[in-house]
Amino acid sequence: MYEKTIYENEEKGYQYRLTYSTFRDVEYIHLRKYFLTYDGDYHPSKEGASIPATIQNTYNILDGLLDVLSKSEGWDSIKQHISSRIKD
Repeated sequence: MYEKTIYENEEKGYQYRLTYSTFRDVEYIHLRKYFLTYDGDYHPSKEGASIPATIQNTYNILDGLLDVLSKSEGWDSIKQHISSRIKD
């Protein structure tokens, strides 16, 4: 399983997490909203999406994110970030 918090709003007590898991022998990518309980733990809400983690779905997500980033950020910063991640 993989899990990464990709956004957090501490004032309102919620997070968005990207997770990867297997259910009934199918691998899934999840983007889900988590809320902070009174106990201080984060629990998943019903808000979110899950899709099969196929290589085509992964490429489509990446392609869409790169389109969005190219409109708001410079290509040089995108290339720099990606190249540093590939070296890791």
